[in-house]
Amino acid sequence: MREPQGAPLPRLALEARAVSHSYPGHQAFKALTNVSIALREGETLAVVGESGSGKSTLSRILLGLSPLSEGRVLCFGKDIGSLSRRERAARMQPVFQDPYSSLNPRHTLAEIVAAPLLARGEARASALNRATGLLEEVGLGSAYARRRPSALSGGQRQRAAIARALIANPEILVCDEPTSALDVSVQAQILNLLQQQRRERKLSVLLITHNIGVVAHMADRVAVMRHGEIVETGSVRDVLLEPREDYTRLLISSVPDLHGGLHSERPWDAAP
Repeated sequence: MREPQGAPLPRLALEARAVSHSYPGHQAFKALTNVSIALREGETLAVVGESGSGKSTLSRILLGLSPLSEGRVLCFGKDIGSLSRRERAARMQPVFQDPYSSLNPRHTLAEIVAAPLLARGEARASALNRATGLLEEVGLGSAYARRRPSALSGGQRQRAAIARALIANPEILVCDEPTSALDVSVQAQILNLLQQQRRERKLSVLLITHNIGVVAHMADRVAVMRHGEIVETGSVRDVLLEPREDYTRLLISSVPDLHGGLHSERPWDAAP
């Protein structure tokens, strides 16, 4: 692992320690093997790998949505298993891949975004008012508050999903392929929105992606995953400019441009 030297590092927001997970069956499938990663407070850590590498399984375990077979997950130093569902939701929230299936089609956007507040017992009028304000903050005007998901584009739905994740003021966002279901022309807008919210709210972001171009655009550090194992970690600049693993070089060799096509020049030349 290659890490910068010097000033003390921020505290850990989310940590996986030697996490393994197997899916039961006639021949048990081991999705994760001895995975250890650490998300620091205020940073974006990307976990990158091709489809089937175990990224989404890891994100569900970190969120407490799936069990782990071995290892530990810590949220600000506390074992995630010791936290109630409400405590986990107060500290971290997901932004899932598909905005078409993650929003309840029977509710208005204001009701969808306000749902976490209503679950905590906040008065309906207050919760809906706060939800409308947050929809405006993520680029959806107050008129959208009364619309249902079916009336929105994919990018607009993902903005609403981000608003729902932010309404309870979490400290951590776990973003599982947040742009892969969107048109290429919309992807950069959503990534820029996530960057803006991270800075303004001082969020810690775990970004799950298969796209090295997204890593270069968004992340401070990166962990490369293959076949359920972490094969390389470090700062974005170190890993993308001087990859140690052939697999990492393969991912870098065909980088999708956020505006379509393949990069002829490396987008991470200006990465932090």
